[in-house]
Amino acid sequence: MRFRFMVPAFLLFVCAACAFAADTTLVNIPFAFESRGQRFPPSQYEVRLSEDRHHLTLTSRDVPARSMFLTVSETDVTRYDPTLSISFETIAGRRQLFSIRLGSYQYRY
Repeated sequence: MRFRFMVPAFLLFVCAACAFAADTTLVNIPFAFESRGQRFPPSQYEVRLSEDRHHLTLTSRDVPARSMFLTVSETDVTRYDPTLSISFETIAGRRQLFSIRLGSYQYRY
């Protein structure tokens, strides 16, 4: 009888972990770039969607002080789209963050 109650609790735990994993991912960016007047070094970055689904944070794993907080909006995605997509533009010889999408939430400059 005890086993019967443990299975649903375990499934809830696993589903919650999977949902959290979809809201956070790591990406290696091998070059320096700029965004909103800040310069970001080449690093591994953690991309995290806020619980309210209105903001993304991009945080350097090497220099955690280098972080940005971006307001996002929902966008359409297909099943073929990658979970994370980041694009940059080169302006005056410097790479600038142009857009970032995690799941179906996107920031566009």
